[in-house]
Order: sequence, then structure tokens, then C-alpha cells
Amino acid sequence: MTPRRAAAALLSIAASVALSSVAAPPAGGAPNACVSANGHTRNSGTATCETSAGFNVAVARGDNSSATATAGNGNRAVAVGDNASAQASYGDDNTAIAVGDNTHARSGGQIGIDGNDRNTAIAINANPAGGASNASAVDGDNNRARSLNVGTGSASAITSSSFNSTATAINRSSGQAKAVASGGAGDSATAVSNGGGTTQARAEFGSNNHATAVGGDLGTSVFAGTLPNYPDNNNTAKCNVDGGTVTATGGSTGTCVH
Repeated sequence: MTPRRAAAALLSIAASVALSSVAAPPAGGAPNACVSANGHTRNSGTATCETSAGFNVAVARGDNSSATATAGNGNRAVAVGDNASAQASYGDDNTAIAVGDNTHARSGGQIGIDGNDRNTAIAINANPAGGASNASAVDGDNNRARSLNVGTGSASAITSSSFNSTATAINRSSGQAKAVASGGAGDSATAVSNGGGTTQARAEFGSNNHATAVGGDLGTSVFAGTLPNYPDNNNTAKCNVDGGTVTATGGSTGTCVH
């Protein structure tokens, strides 16, 4: 599956799994569950959740799960799984979804920063035996961070201080996949790890930067945009060679592709 198709599959998985997990009845006994809307909260067990007024909704299900939707309007947070957490706060119309054990999703902004609207963070860990997944879309508008782990390693996707940017990380084995899109507008980063190494894709320090990395046991590193050339715009970097590294800067294109 190509990185682009994997990203589309990620959204489909998130929607179906999140809805079915929240709606499923408990398997006996009082569930670890919490539901909160507009500041009114009901919970049982170890699950916690919190909302503030403003059509905010938070749902948590699982041991030590937590969901928070505060400091804005129309924010939605869903956490399903043991030690899962979701936060959609400090902005409007933000969505954070964490599905699976050891997942964390955050969207919106930091305390005291204005704006931060219409961001989406989706973190999924599809391996019940281990692994972790983290997604963060903060400090900007209209950003998407999506992470999927199906192995024993981890996936991490981050958008920060960005507008209309996307970060997608997929880990399929024991390694790590890291995708970062930050410091610009219209950036995209996609990292896919198929082995035990660390594969990273970073589109930073400017606008219209695009980084795609696919790696295995050796890991792959791809950089589009560099700090010394800030603002470093219109760069494209791609690499699917395990152990490969490529950097695109100054409005250039860099590749290491089979």
C-alpha cells in the first residue's frame, strides 16, 4: 500500500473503530467509562473526562483512559483503550481521537494562544499486545495529524505552528515512525516504518514543503526545509531506500527512490 492510500485507510479505520468501541456494551461489571458534555459529567471506574460549556463533548472508555474538551466551542475528544488519552482544547471545532491501548491524541492549542481551530488528531494502536501511537495537531488552523501502529513499536505524527498541514505516521513492525509538519502552511509529512529502525519525515521551517519517508530495519530520514534558510519554502524530499537520507532546501527536490 502506498503512503497516500495508507493515510486514507487510516481515516476509515479511525471512524469505524472509534464509533463501534464507544457504542459497544460492557462485557460484564461496571465499565471504566466517562461521558461529558457542556460541563456535565458522568463516569464509572478509572476513566475520567471533562468538558466546559460551548457544545464540547468528551468520551473515555478503558482503564485509566481520559478525554478532555475545554476552552473553546465545538471541541470533541474520544479516548478508547487502556491508558488512552484525548484532548481537544484551546480553540474551536477541534477533534482528538485515540483508539487502542497506550494512545494519545491532542488537538487545538496551548494555554493563552488565540486561534487554533478546526484541527484533527487521530491516534490508533491496532496491536493489543503492545506498541503505542501518538498524534498532535496544535497551534494553528486546519491541520491534521494521524498515526497508526500495527506492530510492537510506535508511531508519532505532529503538526505544530502550522496552517493547512498534514502529518501521517504508520509503523508496521518493531521500529518507530515519526512525521512532523511544522512552522509553515500547506506542508505535509508521511513516514512509514516497515522494520526495526527509526524512519522520520520532517517538513519544517517554511511553507509548501513535502517529505515522504519509507524505511525498514535501518531506518530512513527525510527533511524538506531547514532552519538556516528560514523561511525555506517549496521543497520536496522523498526516500524509500532503507538506510537512506535526503534533504531538500532552497526550493529544491531531493530523492533517493528505488
